[in-house]
Order: sequence, then structure tokens, then C-alpha cells
Amino acid sequence: MGRTSERLQERFGRSAFFMLTAMRIEYDKLQILSDIDPSRAVAFSGYRKEKIKLTETDADYTSVRERIVRRTASAVLLLRDQGYNTFLCGMATGFDLWAGLAVLSLKKHMPDLRLIAVVPFRGQAQGFPYEIKELHSKVLAAADRRVCLHDTCTRSCFHERNRAMLDHASALVCYYDGQSGGTAYTVGLARKRDMTVLNLCDDAQEYNNKADDRLISEIMKIK
Repeated sequence: MGRTSERLQERFGRSAFFMLTAMRIEYDKLQILSDIDPSRAVAFSGYRKEKIKLTETDADYTSVRERIVRRTASAVLLLRDQGYNTFLCGMATGFDLWAGLAVLSLKKHMPDLRLIAVVPFRGQAQGFPYEIKELHSKVLAAADRRVCLHDTCTRSCFHERNRAMLDHASALVCYYDGQSGGTAYTVGLARKRDMTVLNLCDDAQEYNNKADDRLISEIMKIK
């Protein structure tokens, strides 16, 4: 981190620093979504950390995060073998950001992979805890493209974001166990459209759709 960034943190505090950084991010025009080939694009959707249930072997959410990042990375690799190279991330806490982190970790050795950040509104991370703001800022800055749907939060902006990602993809990688909410809406819409749905959640494979059994088996071996 440079001296300028350190001075900003000293002056405004870490939380405010990440908000200032996010405000300086330049977003691409929404037109770039239309330039995506849906047949090669995958959307991400999953729970916030608070909705993800710990398993008997999880000491805390650190192990949950590590498992999800590893499973998502495995899914990305297997989907890449099928011709997918573009991944749409809604930038919410929990699964979204962990999935984005998985793509970024692979991009170091596979520069053909593209991460598209689809932000529902400017200032999305304003209410996030500091460590989540830090991760959000990191993923947003490292994404290949960034689009923002609204200047401020609206009642429909999250559903609009989810629909926008599905509109420009042919597959969905999700973390879903049947709980109601935005992920349920997105998984339901993807299945209604008969898109490929790959669920990374344990004991919830009934929500998969058109997913390769071999691919599912390989991914779910990761504990």
C-alpha cells in the first residue's frame, strides 16, 4: 500500500478509506453486458454469511469460507473446460464475494477468465463490516468489468441485479438450501428458464438442473 493510501487511512479511518476507494471506482456502461456471450457466461448467487448454516465439522465461518472458495474454484475450472470463461458476481456479502475471490485466485494463472462485477447501487458496501468492505473493495477493483444499475438503493434493485445476471448467462452457480429470499428467487428463475444450475450446498442437490453428474461429484468431494 502506498504512502497516499496510508495517509488517507490515518486521516479518515479504515472504514471511510474503503468507502472513498469505492467512490473512486469507475463503472463501465451497462452496454458491456450486451457484449457478453451468454453461452459462455455463468452467474453467481448465494446466501449472505449469516444465512449459511455451519456443518458439524465447521469450527467457524472461516472454514465455511474456505470450503466455498475451494468448491467455487473447482466449479469454475470444470465449467472452463466446457467453454465458459465469464463469471457474473452480484457483490453481496458471503457467497457472492467468496465466489468472486475464487475467480480472482484462478485468474493469476488463467488470464482468459473474466470476472464481471454487477453492483445493484453505488455505496452497496456502506453498511458492511470493515473486513467485508475490504474484501468488497478488493474484488471490485480487480474485476475485469464493473457495472452499476442504480445511483441509490431502490426497492427492486437487488432483483434487477439478479435478473440482469441471468439475462446474460446460461448457467448459475449457487449456494442454496431452500431458504426464502433473493437466492431462492434467482434459483427459481434460472430453473424456470431451464438454465444449467450447479448448487454447491451440501444435501441440497435437488436444486441442480442440467448439471453434469461427474462435475457435481467432483466438486462435492471438497469438504
